[in-house]
Amino acid sequence: MTDNLLGSVNLGLVQLNCVKVRDVLLRKKEKLVGLLKALAARIPRVLLAAASAKFSELERQLKAPANSIEEVDAQRKFIGELPMKMAAVVAEVEAAKPWYAALESMRYLLPDDETRDKVTGQSWQVKLLRLSERTLEQLDVDQTKYADELTAQEEDFAGKINSVAMSLTNAQAHVDVAKVDVVAAEVAAVDKQLRAVQREALQLNTRQALLGQPLTDYSHIKMLIDMFDPFIQFWTAAASWKVRRFQVHSASRPYRVKPSDRLVAT
Repeated sequence: MTDNLLGSVNLGLVQLNCVKVRDVLLRKKEKLVGLLKALAARIPRVLLAAASAKFSELERQLKAPANSIEEVDAQRKFIGELPMKMAAVVAEVEAAKPWYAALESMRYLLPDDETRDKVTGQSWQVKLLRLSERTLEQLDVDQTKYADELTAQEEDFAGKINSVAMSLTNAQAHVDVAKVDVVAAEVAAVDKQLRAVQREALQLNTRQALLGQPLTDYSHIKMLIDMFDPFIQFWTAAASWKVRRFQVHSASRPYRVKPSDRLVAT
């Protein structure tokens, strides 16, 4: 090509060196091609980086320990939805493949770190599916453990119900209105215990349902609450009446002028 190229061309007072012009143009072309390849390499790199971040979050959730039967159930549901969750991310990985194919056609050699990112990004789906299988095995172990714990919790709960029922009976025995402050506080404490027991009963039934166990009938707790409600209303109202009576009495008491309040004639 150099043999067929004129050495120089005279343009009036200017002499143009054709070889140098060709070299400049070739260098500019090579620079533009390099920029084009770099830009083409950046697009799949960004796509895989975003996909890898999403895959990493899915991996984190799969590795999270289940600390209760509720978390075991939530983890099972998460794994059931995992293929759907991965589908959109896999589509992002697939979108990067045509760009890598174009780079290969341009004989662009990926740096080692980008090659590793490419392999990692394209292997996430298989990695997570295998991890989900191992997680399911661990969840079976956890479920057995929490089922045993639930049995022990139910036994303790039966004793707790009896204790609260005894406190309720004792609170109902009060008849001395002169002790209204003490009784009102005791009644409020028993009511708080009853509400806590009711919440725990609901939690136990929920866990039994998650484990596929028959639900224990705790309807008698609601009966205790309904039976105790009139006592709560009475002693709460009595305590409030006593406070208001004291406030009214204090407000109506005549004011006594203290010696220090008297005007001194000057």
